[in-house]
Amino acid sequence: MSERLDRLAKQKKQKRLILKLLFVLVLISAMLAVAAAYRAVTGKLSVMRMEVEESKEGVLEETLTGTAMVVQEETVLRSPADGRFENLVREKERVRRGAILGRLYTESGTESYDVTAPIAGVVLYQTDGLETVMVPSKLGDLHPQMFAYSIHVVRGVENLLHKGDAFAKIVNNLKPTGLVVKTEDTADPLADGQEVGVRYKNLDLGTARVISIERGNDYTLVGLIMSGFVMEVADRRSIPVELVIRRYEGIIVPTRALTTKAGRLGVYCLRKETVVFKEVQLVARKAGHSVVRGLDAGEYVVTTPDLVKEGMVMRR
Repeated sequence: MSERLDRLAKQKKQKRLILKLLFVLVLISAMLAVAAAYRAVTGKLSVMRMEVEESKEGVLEETLTGTAMVVQEETVLRSPADGRFENLVREKERVRRGAILGRLYTESGTESYDVTAPIAGVVLYQTDGLETVMVPSKLGDLHPQMFAYSIHVVRGVENLLHKGDAFAKIVNNLKPTGLVVKTEDTADPLADGQEVGVRYKNLDLGTARVISIERGNDYTLVGLIMSGFVMEVADRRSIPVELVIRRYEGIIVPTRALTTKAGRLGVYCLRKETVVFKEVQLVARKAGHSVVRGLDAGEYVVTTPDLVKEGMVMRR
């Protein structure tokens, strides 16, 4: 009888042990299932939140902005008598020395004077009083006072003139245009003799050479000689400009795509839905974009690198 009771007790104990083992196995299976589901959900969320952009060939520029005073060789024409001037030559037209520009008629109308060009150049029927101040020799003698002058443009055509009044000027178009640029950037990105690009209202004016630099506490003055005469600004004195200091050509990607892995700079790319890490070399960065080496144009770059890791399969 006692043997039978012992056997039953052992069977009950074994059943309880088996039930405990089954419970543990079920619990482990449930935990694994939850973990797998979590990975699947987070993976899908990562795919949904992941952003990708195609890399492209392009150029980033290092620029300076400022105000420029136009410096040219200008010869002022003055009225030979009281009267009104009527032009025969259009403004900005090139003329030879001695060409008749127009006639000055006295108020009585009984007399008229031929007005001829004292030199060859481009005709402008306006003056601003700075023709003898903004001369090419000033490009090597920079001073902030150059930007304190009051510019008062006077049109000479058909206005009543008094003897000696300035009413027109001839700009020597055989001499290159000069610019004195004032910028609030006090850094040191420029050097004498450096070639820079010049833009005015998104218009490319060409290249210029730095011939002088003057640095103050809160400004920098730069004297520039353009590569030639610039007709587009011949009738201007003060203009906003953008100087292109350096150009960086290469593959452009969003700067936020750059990341590091094991101390190496690179980006995550998509290759047939698989995330791969590609090491790159940074050339330059500006305004949220970077020029890099080590990528090809047309590669799909992940711009949210914190959401991915190498080897992930990104199925949408």
